[in-house]
Amino acid sequence: MALVDVTDGQATNLSQAGRVLMGKGTDGKYHPVAVDAGGNLSLSSIPGGATTVLGSSGNVANASAVATLAGTSGKTTYITGFQLTASGSTLGLDVTATITGLATTMSFTFTFPAGVLVPAQPVVVTFPQPIPASAVNTAIVVTLPAGGGGNTNATANAQGFQF
Repeated sequence: MALVDVTDGQATNLSQAGRVLMGKGTDGKYHPVAVDAGGNLSLSSIPGGATTVLGSSGNVANASAVATLAGTSGKTTYITGFQLTASGSTLGLDVTATITGLATTMSFTFTFPAGVLVPAQPVVVTFPQPIPASAVNTAIVVTLPAGGGGNTNATANAQGFQF
């Protein structure tokens, strides 16, 4: 069988690729090869040897919902996506959710609608490329501020990896 190079975003049929286990991405690092239900290969967004990390605030009532991707000695933490969900609050409230621990803090507007039984529009973000922490052994923190009086449910979740 011939060896076939697979790059980020390229799909190659399994019968063409033979025994490919890793592929070199545009970042110059080797990534595991993923196989979809149709037998097509693509490179995973997580480098080979990386450890998946998850952070969750759990359910909070009128308090900041904080999801942390912890830092680890000798490794860089990357964020690949996050989700913010909540119920409404008595008067409604616009807040600024943030992601810190990156080279630049990222901000997102989140609206808690008026009415405690009204669900907020969820914010679901998947980054096209993983975003690294500002330095080795630095945590990445996603924070959804408190929703105000009457807010009984809010959550923040984050996904990423350490490499």
